[in-house]
Amino acid sequence: MKPSGWLLIEGADAWHLVPLSRGNHEAVDLESVEVPAELAERAAEAAHHLGGVPGPVVIALASRSCLAATFPHAGRSEIRTREAKAFKLEEMLPLSAEDTVSDFMVFDQSVFGVAVETRVQESILRELENVGFRIASVSPRALLELQTVIRSKDKYANEPFVVLRSDATTDVFQLHDGKPCRWRCVPSNKDAISRELLQLGATQETAVLWHGSNAEDASVALTQADVRQLPEDRTPLIVDHRFVVELLAGKSQPWIELYRDGLGNRDALRPIRRYLRMVTAASIMLAVCLAVALYLRAERFTDQTERLQAQMDTLFRETFPGQSVPVGKRARFESEYRKLAGVTGQVADVPQLDCALTQLQVTLGHLPTELRYRVNEIRIAETTIFLEGELRQHGDADKVASALRKAGFEVEPPRMEALEDQGVSFGLTAAPSNDGAGVTIAERSP
Repeated sequence: MKPSGWLLIEGADAWHLVPLSRGNHEAVDLESVEVPAELAERAAEAAHHLGGVPGPVVIALASRSCLAATFPHAGRSEIRTREAKAFKLEEMLPLSAEDTVSDFMVFDQSVFGVAVETRVQESILRELENVGFRIASVSPRALLELQTVIRSKDKYANEPFVVLRSDATTDVFQLHDGKPCRWRCVPSNKDAISRELLQLGATQETAVLWHGSNAEDASVALTQADVRQLPEDRTPLIVDHRFVVELLAGKSQPWIELYRDGLGNRDALRPIRRYLRMVTAASIMLAVCLAVALYLRAERFTDQTERLQAQMDTLFRETFPGQSVPVGKRARFESEYRKLAGVTGQVADVPQLDCALTQLQVTLGHLPTELRYRVNEIRIAETTIFLEGELRQHGDADKVASALRKAGFEVEPPRMEALEDQGVSFGLTAAPSNDGAGVTIAERSP
């Protein structure tokens, strides 16, 4: 199955690419490289080799790439901004706040902060983006593993200490309310581990949750401690990769998110880029459909025009036999109409032909506004207008008819019928008067 995303883990000696697909999340080792461009190229090649393409990726940084510290605070007002916390963290780190990207977890009396050097990590992230990877999250591997362990069982949230041991280094955490408040990375030997546990406050009565080999190393120093060992198969991130999938989908957030500020996405639209492409594609399809619809409509109008022109040609030949059909047939008909009117002594203008939209505008423009009524239907057949609706009382129909007569319409007596519940339904038939005045479009204030 094609991977839906990737997990890129920084190991002690090399990076590891893990495909996130059902039934396949075996890590692929990338050879140790120091040049970010080579790392990105090898990651892209590994993605293609695994049947996928570079896509969304969660990056888990090694503990050696991170700097962590815990500092006290006198109140939330002292650390209300990220910049304030960064400068407090700077006092405990060998790097300045301007050279690092950091994130924090705030507790009642202390702040736990993690930072990485911007220059080192930025070059890696940019090269990964250049080959097609989309960074979803950047976080310390040890913290992601700890978060995975805590999520796996609720009871683990009550553990005061958690030890995650690997071959080269061991991460020791002190927890507060199920979240890390202190983090130490020490060599994987029993003296260093037990010493760190003691310095963090562990005693012989302290429970320690242990992941990795040689859990008895803690028992040597804490002879009566309750050291419980987790299943040691592989890294928790690979065994339970659902958390990483949730990170890719934006359904979960890591405790420490370092994909921000100097390492963050410089393209503000990138999180919604896919949706913008979809909207753009839909807009193009809509434009194409509109163009096709307008083209077909124009063709239909052209056919109607040609058909009407043919009818006018036939009418001209029938009216003026033996004469060639001129280009301006309408002007010729109007001229002959005026000549005939002059011979018969009847003075009348040439009938004006109004389109249905003009008739509709005239009708709506002269309906009374002081009444409460409902117009359900307006039909226009040539110059005749059929209007149907509902009124509150019988007399209102005459008011509607009177308003249309004042506008120059000839209106037949209204047809009315009482409704079952309340009110009256009515129907009107109107047409422009034949007295030569016609109906004009009135200007009405809104």
